[in-house]
Formats: sequence, structure tokens, C-alpha cells
Amino acid sequence: MKKALTYEVKSKSKGSCFQACTYRVGKYLGLTISREDREISLCEPSRGFCANYSKNSRYNCFTFLPLALFHYFKLFFNIYFLTMTLSQFIPAFDCGYKLTFLAPLLCVSLFYLCKEAWDDSKRRAGDKLTNNLEYEIISEQTTEKAMWKDLKVGTILKLKQNDVVPADVILLALQTNEDEVYIRTDQLDGETDSKQRIPVFEDLDEMNEALEHAQIWADKPERHIHSFNGRIDLGKSHKRELNLQNTMWMNTVLAS
Repeated sequence: MKKALTYEVKSKSKGSCFQACTYRVGKYLGLTISREDREISLCEPSRGFCANYSKNSRYNCFTFLPLALFHYFKLFFNIYFLTMTLSQFIPAFDCGYKLTFLAPLLCVSLFYLCKEAWDDSKRRAGDKLTNNLEYEIISEQTTEKAMWKDLKVGTILKLKQNDVVPADVILLALQTNEDEVYIRTDQLDGETDSKQRIPVFEDLDEMNEALEHAQIWADKPERHIHSFNGRIDLGKSHKRELNLQNTMWMNTVLAS
């Protein structure tokens, strides 16, 4: 069984007005989602980055009704039928029984709300299952357990074959004699071909020596998943360049 030691270097990008507002709110709360290049020390979980909590659900108890109705009536035909129904309450536009307009609209809307509630409950259950997945992390030469949602930037992960990668990571070393691994990215980009990845260090001994004083520099977050530039500083002016081949993206699978 092949095992990989990885370093988490996850962060979210910002570009739109909404993202800029999110950045300001995050900065106020002490959660920096950096637009600039990032520099992080190994084995020292960095503060100020966004949490690794996975959330795919859309609603909560307070936002379900207004948001679900908004998503439903933002479609042209749905807002058209709503306008037609409301117009029947104006005497000048009344052209029949109000129930013939109101009943179909209410039935279809109720069906949509029930379906949205069911789908969102499934998404919430999936989020809970994902966030509670346990992973091995290396802290001060010891191995500990940590959940997906508790992983932080700077954590050293120990991944096994067929493990789902819980964050965007840099592949540091392998516990085998091979010099490459393969990952499956079908959940990320739909491609079924396994992709090759190469570790930064040749073996665990070299990696353990570097962990004491190494720092990783990574470029600012980007939307494109097929490009990455970085550098690992090993001290004494010794540096190594990092590229896409040294990375594994979140929700990919360590195939072999």
C-alpha cells in the first residue's frame, strides 16, 4: 500500500465584487483569504486562513423559504404564471375563477419546495459525512488523528491509497521506493485518466531534515486548476521550484 506525505496549502481566491466584500468581512473577523503570494512554515498550522469545512447545502432553517422561493421565481415562466395569478385579484384583469389560476401555482410551488428540502437534507448529510472523515497528521514527529473540517494550512497529512485528498496539497514524499504516484480527478474535472504526480523530496529522511526549517512559498490563489507555481526554501539559500506535478487538488483520489 502506497502512502504519501502531503502539505496543505489551501486558500480561496477573490475576484468579483461579492468576493471583495467577503474578503473585507473575513478580514474584520480575522480570517484572511489572501490575494497575494503565500508563505507558510511546515509543521506549523497557520492562522488567518479560511477553514477546511466543506459545505454544499444551500439553506438553513431561516433562509430556506425566502431563498427557495427566490430560486423558483427567478425563472421567466414561473414569474410569468405568478404575475398572471396575481392579476386575477385586480377587477380589471379578472377573467375567470381565481382558483383555476391559484391552485396549479400553489401545487407546483409546494412540490418544488418539498423537493428542495429533500435535496438539501441529502447535501447536508453528505457534508456531515465528509467533514467527519478522519486523517492522519504528523505533528512533532508523532502521528495524530484529525477530522477533515479541522485541518489547517501548514498541516502535514499522511495519505493512503484510495484516500480522498481533503484539501489542495503539495506532495512531499512517498513511503515506497517509487518516485511517482497517480491521482484520479474525475470528481473534479470529469477526466477518467489518472494523472501523474511527483514528490518534492526523494525519501522520508530528506523530508524530515527539511521540516525543521523549510518554508513554502505559493503564488496567489487562482481559479485555474491546471497551473501552479511555488517554491520551497530549505535554508542556506537552497531552494526548489514547485509546479503542478507536485500538487494534488482537493476531492481527487490517491489512486496508486
